[in-house]
Amino acid sequence: MTAIPSNDQSRLDVTLDPHNENNLWVSTYYGANGQKVYNSTDGGLVWVNKTTASLDGHSILDILYQGGTNDAVYVLTNYGVLVWDGASSWTDYSVGLPYYTRGLRFKPFYRDNKLRMSSDRGVWEADFLVESDPMAHPMVASEFVYCIRDTIQFEDHSFLNHTNATWAWNFIPAPAYVSNPNARNPKVLFDATGTYDVLLAVTDQNGVTSTDTIIDMITVDNQCFTDTIPGLSMLCQANNGHALVPDLDLPQTDSLTLSAWIKPTGIQDSYSGIVFNDGTSAGINFRAGNELAYHWPGGQWWWNSGLIVDTNQWSHVVLVAKPTGITIYLNGIASTHNFSLSPADIGTMRIGSYQG
Repeated sequence: MTAIPSNDQSRLDVTLDPHNENNLWVSTYYGANGQKVYNSTDGGLVWVNKTTASLDGHSILDILYQGGTNDAVYVLTNYGVLVWDGASSWTDYSVGLPYYTRGLRFKPFYRDNKLRMSSDRGVWEADFLVESDPMAHPMVASEFVYCIRDTIQFEDHSFLNHTNATWAWNFIPAPAYVSNPNARNPKVLFDATGTYDVLLAVTDQNGVTSTDTIIDMITVDNQCFTDTIPGLSMLCQANNGHALVPDLDLPQTDSLTLSAWIKPTGIQDSYSGIVFNDGTSAGINFRAGNELAYHWPGGQWWWNSGLIVDTNQWSHVVLVAKPTGITIYLNGIASTHNFSLSPADIGTMRIGSYQG
């Protein structure tokens, strides 16, 4: 890219045509009259001056190319908004704005066919000078799916006026489920590992269609399958049998989740630890009668959760610590003790023991 032939290049703003990366427009805030806006159609090798007398006396604060048009370009100045007519001149586009606009930035809002502007005097919007042709672009929160049971929601991030618009999604190979291939944001279930291509076609109210295909947009793995090897659990045969967890090094922790599958043989002694911290008393344990309980600084070890663990059966137990209290779960059933929790230093922990 070569330098623009302006008298000043200390503050430049750049915009480009989303359909053509070589079509660049540049404005200069401190440019002299006749040296304020330049255009290049070859990626910045050669610049053409697009300044006219209409910009005399204006300081240009921002410049925006409206995608899907034949060079509809807007400039925001200290006195208002002007738009390039696609041929040879800048036209005032400031109807409804204060005389001294004191503008800051432009943002396009293609969904509603709007140009939006922030300024020291509020946020303003107006219709685009012309309608944009659509430019399709599918989007998803993550390109990786780690479980074939997860439902993935896609979203349309196209340049598209949504008034009377239509959508058509296609996924290759075909997934197990698509909520609605003609929705703006369908939900999809991929039941097989591998990569998937995603195609989105959008059509505006004028019948103009844009299509975008992203090859290998989604990669599906299956890391949530059932364990096929039985017997991988810890069996505590002695009264003091337990496992020691290496130092977790979590100083001053006020948010922590501990979970375990347990199968108690008979009624456990009061304060038998399930997962419990050494040092500061913090963790999940039994009270009398196999009732789930907790210890945590600022809490109440004598609090009644009401959650009783069955003997000789597998149960899933969870402790969730937050600054606002402790929640204990037994097979998905919650019991919460609300209090102002104090941070705890979490270091080595013991599975199956109250601090050894």
